[in-house]
Amino acid sequence: MLDSAEQPVSFLVVGGRVVDPASGRDEVADLLAQAQRPLIVLGKGATWANAGEAIQKIVDRGIPYITRS
Repeated sequence: MLDSAEQPVSFLVVGGRVVDPASGRDEVADLLAQAQRPLIVLGKGATWANAGEAIQKIVDRGIPYITRS
């Protein structure tokens, strides 16, 4: 288990902007849906952040993804 000093920081870079994934899920999904060649790259941080439900909602919109774990 990681202590608070070792917790990963979650953020997304979309269209050259940093977006807080906790409050910007819909904004991120909209930006990705408008992208010419969208791709979500998922690493272990997605698991640590318990982001499965939020990611699933975005992927359900048809946005492709790859995992890097």
